[in-house]
Amino acid sequence: MEAVIRDAVDQYIQTSIVTDEPKDRDARRAVLKERAETVTKVLVNDELRSRYLIKMSSKHPRLKTADWEIVRKIALPNKGPLPRPYATLNFETVWPDPSAVVLWFPFFPDAGGQRKSVSFDCDEGDLDDLIKALQEARTALAGTAQ
Repeated sequence: MEAVIRDAVDQYIQTSIVTDEPKDRDARRAVLKERAETVTKVLVNDELRSRYLIKMSSKHPRLKTADWEIVRKIALPNKGPLPRPYATLNFETVWPDPSAVVLWFPFFPDAGGQRKSVSFDCDEGDLDDLIKALQEARTALAGTAQ
């Protein structure tokens, strides 16, 4: 997929068939060409190409995963129970590894790169502030898409 997006299918095929037996290279070349055509027709579109270029040209880590959990503490030393549950948000980012083949596609869970995680607890007010900031960023981004 990355070879198709980067318009480097021929280079990918050449490096992929180097280890094949000479008699198998033509058959393998044909299979890889056919797969590249399928990827081009079915998976790759302008939006995916654009997302790829943004991710590949960024000097910042990429968001790999985001998840959350709701927590209720029953008791703390010398404090008693906390009166309400709270959310714990977890974000994992990945700095790209230049030697990795797949650097950013979210559906490849073992993509290369240096990972870093951050987790933090927040109440409903914190979540509201975060949602508001994300909505403002989305609105601003949509305003520049002309």
